[in-house]
Amino acid sequence: MLPKKMVDLDRVIASSPVVVLWGEPLDHRPVDFVTDNVSQFGYAVPEMVLEEVRYDSIVFDEDRERVRSAFQNALLDGSDSFILDYRIITRAGAVRWVEDRVAFHRDETGKVCLYQSSLLDITERKTAELQLRESEERLARVLVSARVGVWEYLPESDELLGDGRASLFGISDDAIPKSRKELWDAIVPPAGRERLENAWREIREGTTQIRRQKK
Repeated sequence: MLPKKMVDLDRVIASSPVVVLWGEPLDHRPVDFVTDNVSQFGYAVPEMVLEEVRYDSIVFDEDRERVRSAFQNALLDGSDSFILDYRIITRAGAVRWVEDRVAFHRDETGKVCLYQSSLLDITERKTAELQLRESEERLARVLVSARVGVWEYLPESDELLGDGRASLFGISDDAIPKSRKELWDAIVPPAGRERLENAWREIREGTTQIRRQKK
């Protein structure tokens, strides 16, 4: 019978979303040990340890060279660890995003003798990030086409943050003032500044009454 602590550890590993593996620090990342919960990706411990399924073979084709380069560069520059997001292919052929936290263990001479990798499935988070990025890029294209600028004003610092402003005023992005006052001094005729400043103050103070046109 296995000791209770070992049984408890096995249960913790089995219920954990993090897959832990380690092996020699070689290009194809051989696996000398992997936790049983690698089964969440459809693979079994024996086939990975015996290299019937090599780890680099489950990395998504388009990410494989990037993963290898990151691993080798970390070894060459003496890093103790690095974190990388990339895609893997499950046994069923599904594409999953993982966050890979790799740490290097060294011998008494300082030479790397072992890598340890902790894999966490981040597919839901990564999908949301990519969808958000796509939405932002789509909005940016729409704003450019429509010649519309969107920005945020920080009253504490009198600073404007946003995109698409420069094209509205016929100047380059690096030339546009960051301060609202500087921007207005540059683009608003002197005769209209006092009226604009008064309107701006009323907006900030919440005293402006919005008038709606009757249909």
